Amino acid sequence: MTQHHDKVHAGYRHQILSSAKAMRRQPTRAEAMLWERLKGSALGRKFRRQHPLGTYIADFCCVDAHLVVELDGPGHLEQRESDEARSAAIARRGYRLIRFPNQAVLTDIEGVLAAIRAALQPRPGVHIPSPCRPDGRRAAAVG
Repeated sequence: MTQHHDKVHAGYRHQILSSAKAMRRQPTRAEAMLWERLKGSALGRKFRRQHPLGTYIADFCCVDAHLVVELDGPGHLEQRESDEARSAAIARRGYRLIRFPNQAVLTDIEGVLAAIRAALQPRPGVHIPSPCRPDGRRAAAVG
């Protein structure tokens, strides 16, 4: 790699890290509420919030379980294509991703936590889809 490329990459990495830090300082109400229940290994695993993964910043990431939890505000219904690209990029890094609408966290935090606990359980060869569809309604249970 050239020196120029290394400088550009280092500058971009710095920008991602700065963005993640700023996002940690100003969480949405749903992010703050979920973080209160995830921090300190409350579910038996350590989560990081606003964790950089390549060019993306995951809302919550459990590195040792390779699990990313994303919270989606109302605007995510209109950006399905970019969310799919983001999900694919995160999956290429070896992470499973589950999504919840902000409203699910605000109105059913226990259900969200139960779904996260289930996703943390080792299931060799089993893909764990998000328990909520993009419209916020619960999907069929994973069996």
